[in-house]
Amino acid sequence: MKNTAQQEIESLENLSPKLVEKFLDRLESFGNNRLYVSAVQRNLKISKKDALYVINILVRLHILSTRYQIKIGSIFFPESYKKIYNIPEFVFDDGEEIKVDLEKDIFVFFVVSANE
Repeated sequence: MKNTAQQEIESLENLSPKLVEKFLDRLESFGNNRLYVSAVQRNLKISKKDALYVINILVRLHILSTRYQIKIGSIFFPESYKKIYNIPEFVFDDGEEIKVDLEKDIFVFFVVSANE
């Protein structure tokens, strides 16, 4: 899958094969650490749009997995979710019930899949 990912990512303009290979090698040692769109941008020196394209390739090839976490204001709730439909409709903070707005209260990040 790494070769397929490399070929597809290299289809973006101005990306050197060496840079893409280095990025993919670095992913292997990433473990369960969070990967953000900005890190992909920075490592490959590409735009946000192109970073999302790269992430889409890596998710489709099961190299990365998407995670969702509830963030209301400046508060991150500890649990992350693999599927958006698993996110609860309400959360509790200091005994207060808070409705989760899927459009503004969800923080998205990515992790390297366990089988990679």
